[in-house]
Formats: sequence, C-alpha cells, structure tokens
Amino acid sequence: MKQCQKCGLKYDALDRCPICGCPDYDLLPEGNVPPPVPPEAPAYPQEPAFPQPQEPAQPWAETPTQPAAAPLVPVTGTQKTKKSAPVRLIAVLAVLLVAAAVILTVVFFPKKTGAALPLMKLLQMEDGVTYTGYDVTGDGKADEIRAVYRTYAQTGNTGEAVIYVNGKEVQTFSSGTSAKAILLAPDKSNVFLAVKYAFKGGSDAEFIYKYSNGAFSACGEESVIRLSQGDIKEVGPGCFTAEMRTGQYEQWLIARDEPLVFEAVYDLVGSTATCRSDTVPAGGNYVFTANKSFTASSSPAGNDAAGCSVSQGDTVQVTRCCIGGADPCFEIVCNGVAGWVSRALSGDYADPLLRQE
Repeated sequence: MKQCQKCGLKYDALDRCPICGCPDYDLLPEGNVPPPVPPEAPAYPQEPAFPQPQEPAQPWAETPTQPAAAPLVPVTGTQKTKKSAPVRLIAVLAVLLVAAAVILTVVFFPKKTGAALPLMKLLQMEDGVTYTGYDVTGDGKADEIRAVYRTYAQTGNTGEAVIYVNGKEVQTFSSGTSAKAILLAPDKSNVFLAVKYAFKGGSDAEFIYKYSNGAFSACGEESVIRLSQGDIKEVGPGCFTAEMRTGQYEQWLIARDEPLVFEAVYDLVGSTATCRSDTVPAGGNYVFTANKSFTASSSPAGNDAAGCSVSQGDTVQVTRCCIGGADPCFEIVCNGVAGWVSRALSGDYADPLLRQE
C-alpha cells in the first residue's frame, strides 16, 4: 500500500497518485492499513481578496517623509473659501439673534405715533403720543387723539391733562395734584375717555367722559369711582370693571395701611357709563375683630338698628360695599347675621368700628 506525499491519498498497484499524479509516495506497512481517506474535492479558483488595511507605523519604525506643502494660491473674486464649523455656527446664531430682536421690537414696542394701533381695550395715554385707529368723534371715521401733560411750576406735579383731537386742542382736565388720561374702547367705534385725578390728601377718583359736539362731557355717573384710589382693571365687550379701594375717608370702618378693594362692573352703552349694581362685592376675604360694641342696620340706607348685633372682640367679615349714597357703606357679617354700617354709626376716625389683629 502506498501513500501520496503530496495529497496523502492511499492507493495500491499504481505508480502515480490517481488524484494529483504525484510520483512520490511512501510505502505503508502490511497489516496496518488505515481506513481510506476520501479524496478531497478539487480546489476551485478563489476570488481575489480585498486589500487589507495597513498597520499604523510603530514608534520604532522608520519615520515617513512629510509631503511637501502645496504652494499658496491667491483667492480671486470668483473663488469661495469653505468656512469652518465654528464660523458657520457663529453666523447662524447671529442671524437668529437679529431675527429675535426684530420680533421683540415689533411685539413689545409697537410704533405709536403716526400709525394705526391695534384695538386696545384699556390704554394709558402717554405724554405727547398720537393714537390713531379710534373713532373718538362718532362720525364713523378713525380719529387722532393725543394727551399732553403739564406740570405746575410751583409743585412740579402733573396737574393738567390737555386733550387734542385731530390736531386741535379740545379740553383741559385739571387737578390739584395730577391728572392722567385713559382710553376705554369696547370697540373702535365706541370710545370713552377716563381721567384719573389725584387730589390732596392722597385720594384718587376717575371720571368717565364721552366726546360730543366738539367737547368731552361726563357720561352717566360722572365719578364712577366713589372710593379713594380707584383703578379701572379691565374692559370687556361693552363694559369695564372698576377696582374701588377704601382710603382715609373710610378709616371710621377700619384703620390700616392696606385698603379694602371692591370690584364694580360698569356698562358702556351709547354715551353713558352705568354701574350694574350699587352694591359691589369685596375683592378679598376681609375678616377683622370688633373694636367696640354696636348694632348694624338691616339695609344700606336704613338706620333701624335691625341688623346684626356686634360685641367687642367678635369676629366680623366685610363682604360688600354700597356706593349708591353720598358716602359708601359696608355690609358686615357677624355670627352668621348680616348688617350694614356707615360713617354715621361711628363718625370717629380715631376709634374705628373694626381692628385688625
């Protein structure tokens, strides 16, 4: 038995390997013949291998030669240089900042002189600024309105508000301390003018006017804010809410630094401003302690002592204010029973009805 030295095939009685034709072989001992090995399949031609990446040069390897620097070529007007990533990022951020500045300027600082304004329900008129887009005169056309504030030389207070309509001086509103003009516009064709006066002693009041026959006239209830330091909070469709606050003249009720706030709704219909109700609710939870004993009336205008009885030290809540009379009066609740109190019941600012613990 023979075994081919090249492919390892075992064969007998032949001079050459029947597979590869190799004439070289080894004689195998008799009686110890291993099992025949099946012939291997003929090798097929292999596809060319992809080039393998070269290993990076080791520190001890030969240092490669640095390529020669390319000659500098001047950039002409038609060539464009590629900006680096940081430069491009800075350019994009600059564009975004400019765009944001433009948007903020348009939204928060609109041009107010010589251009029509969007409808503002409640507009505090600034000194010397002309506002357009409002039908102040009621002729169906947009008018121009402007307020100029004058100060008193002796006191330095802004005591006068001079109103101009379509470039013509129409009216001057004067106060001993200050006067500020406010536009109330339920819609562009129904415009009212509110003038807020500050009087000596720290009390404020707001008066509502409507333009008619070349001048502003008080409409409806002239002084819609009958308590001190009143402010118009907001304007809705055909109405506005007046925030009324107690001042020094209401300290017969309670003496404290923070005023009591009440909210009344006024309707703006035609050329009148009318309060929906003379009795307006409190704008907060006002709970105090009785400073003395007294008996309240059963109604705002009454003097019947048929309301709640209050003893000194009782807990008393102020719930409403009535502005229908010459002086405001207040509804209180004590031990679950309601009653009304007025300045006539106390009359002493140094000894008010209620105190704050």
